[in-house]
Amino acid sequence: MAGFELFGPTHQLLTTSLRVRAARHSLLSANIANVDTPGYRPRDIDFAKILSSQVHQTQDPHRSGEPVTLISTNPQHHQQDQFAISDRTPDGEALDRNGVELEGEVTRMVENSLHHETSLTLLSRTLGGLRYAISEGRR
Repeated sequence: MAGFELFGPTHQLLTTSLRVRAARHSLLSANIANVDTPGYRPRDIDFAKILSSQVHQTQDPHRSGEPVTLISTNPQHHQQDQFAISDRTPDGEALDRNGVELEGEVTRMVENSLHHETSLTLLSRTLGGLRYAISEGRR
């Protein structure tokens, strides 16, 4: 069975989505923790850019199966998963030049959590189909 892949591009996209969402959650948590730090700039991950690069990689037949190579602005950040982390343009800036708006960060975190849960549910269902096939349809 040369060329048979158990986990296809959907599985790769969902696992990448989960990893990026987890990394983004940690960045948003750091932003919230530094809401009172003078001069702190909120940071974020461009989820759409990372996932679109993954989609283009899985569509290229010569590069399928290779992992996504992503970069980080600081080599000590996210040592397992390295994603392009950037300073986000603040919604507003306080007198102490802190760019974190608490309500906006909490909203982003809740939205990110919902997307993470959705990706996890979809991945669970794809694996459920595999589990069903392995058990030959028996429960």
